[in-house]
Amino acid sequence: MRIALKTKKKLGFINGTLPMSEATHPDYKARDQSNTNVMGWILNSLVDSIAEAVMDNETAQDLWKDLQERYGEADSIRLAHVRGYILTCKQGTASVTDYYNRLGVLWTKYLSFKSIPACECAATPLTTSCVTYAAVKESQEQDYTIEFITGLNDNFEMTKNQLLLMDPAPDLKSAYKYALKLERQMGKQSQKDNSGVDSVALAASQ
Repeated sequence: MRIALKTKKKLGFINGTLPMSEATHPDYKARDQSNTNVMGWILNSLVDSIAEAVMDNETAQDLWKDLQERYGEADSIRLAHVRGYILTCKQGTASVTDYYNRLGVLWTKYLSFKSIPACECAATPLTTSCVTYAAVKESQEQDYTIEFITGLNDNFEMTKNQLLLMDPAPDLKSAYKYALKLERQMGKQSQKDNSGVDSVALAASQ
């Protein structure tokens, strides 16, 4: 649900960054309609018995808080499980791209259970100019990048150390591109080595 609301740019209605305006505020009607829509989406995603138990809430934020208080433990368990999968997610026999995509799916699911702190700047949506938003995004990006780098195979060991020691630290896309480039170089070198072995074997057989 968090991902769906984020896609629709309505996440602020449940995390407190888009609180309801006063009835006299110019944007009250628009915000009230959006609040109603968000509540409808949430209630329609619930089984009937749960929806009936929480439908008396007047705002999407109150509804979401009510659900968290009633059933939040389940989210905590799922969060712990997903976090465990992330910590054990390694490249293994996968290509750099496949590993990157697999980790990305887990990370997106992990973030869907993590609440972003309410904006302390003003009662406005979180934007890239918001100090809180920028700090949270930077922290998430750093964690994601470190997980990606440390999960690379041992033949990237030197590269992993170089990336982790960089100051400033590379962002995720830069780390991915760097690893992908090295993987291609190693692939070309492997082909060259195999070609050399085949040539020697052919010469020995003649």
